[in-house]
Amino acid sequence: MALLDSVEKKVPSIVVEMAVAILILGGVMGSIWIYSGQPFPGSPPLVVIESGSMMHDNEPFGRIGTIDPGDIVLAKAVHSVSDVVTHGGKFGGGRFVGPDGYKTYGDYGDVIIYKPLGRTDVLPIIHRAMCWVEYDETTHTYTVEEYGIRNATSVTIPELDLYGYQPDHSGFITKGDNNEFPDQHPMARICEEPVKLEWVIGKAQGELPWFGALKLLFTGTAQYVECDCWVCLALSITILISIPLSFDIRDYIREKKGATAVKRKGWIGKLKTDRVSRLEVLKSTMILYWFVLAIDLVMTPLFIRETCNMFASISGIFSIYVLMLILTSILHVSVLALVYIDGRYWKTKNLWLWIVLIIFTGPAGFTVYYYSTQNEKPPLDV
Repeated sequence: MALLDSVEKKVPSIVVEMAVAILILGGVMGSIWIYSGQPFPGSPPLVVIESGSMMHDNEPFGRIGTIDPGDIVLAKAVHSVSDVVTHGGKFGGGRFVGPDGYKTYGDYGDVIIYKPLGRTDVLPIIHRAMCWVEYDETTHTYTVEEYGIRNATSVTIPELDLYGYQPDHSGFITKGDNNEFPDQHPMARICEEPVKLEWVIGKAQGELPWFGALKLLFTGTAQYVECDCWVCLALSITILISIPLSFDIRDYIREKKGATAVKRKGWIGKLKTDRVSRLEVLKSTMILYWFVLAIDLVMTPLFIRETCNMFASISGIFSIYVLMLILTSILHVSVLALVYIDGRYWKTKNLWLWIVLIIFTGPAGFTVYYYSTQNEKPPLDV
């Protein structure tokens, strides 16, 4: 404890808080990667949904529990065919065990993420595994256990609108829940061949709804995100911003009413302590503001380059860039709240003009505010 106090005295509190936040974020991302079983480095464990091929009719507000544009899905590694439960037919798969059988994302069987035809230069597809076609290279026959097909010279599955299908290797037949044809149908033009196991990135195992819409917003594909998802995203970000800010506001109100001094003194508490503490808070905020802006400027060209290359899933660049956008938005709103409280307490002139300036100029406006208000006179009760 003494060591921590010593560190806090020598290092600005904002640096300590940033380090703690980075450690927490690293721990969360590391845990997600370990749980997914994906190789590191290698296929990222998170994928953003960009199309509506897996949507369902009459979904509830917020669309939780199904795969919709703007969702972030965790891709759990698949090592064998038995790791995937197929939707199936009369003789196997998720439907075989009855109406209470194995379901994921609103229907029977697992949803897999795969590279069509094994290609890495096109967007991966996230569709439901309908069945597994086993091809015998010796006899040139096919077996599809889920539909009772054994040693046939071709695959005919009327439920999937496949007739006389003759692929040259084994693999999954896949289909989007919202699509008319399976991916292997000639009319679909998605993946003419069955999906080989080595083409599979993983199976969908958990989702973070709405937040992937931030990536789609900056890649020009946000038109597929439904209105209720935008509402839920805005509410979620507002709550995330409000929680830490509410603690400082609570302490400020308690002290203003003459309540017992609170041991935990946040930034708002320091603003009213004395001129030195106030300037320390504003200076630390200014440094953090410029630091985040610098990272955004460095990440933007890398992000644009990967977007032009049509990287489908959230790679390291995408993950960091989306995270930085969220942090920048939260920081921007927090700075505006900080300036408002500081200006009201220290009687800053033209406070609303300062707030408008910072809204449009960000750290540049805040820097001018910092240097222009250093000599503000405190209120009488300081």
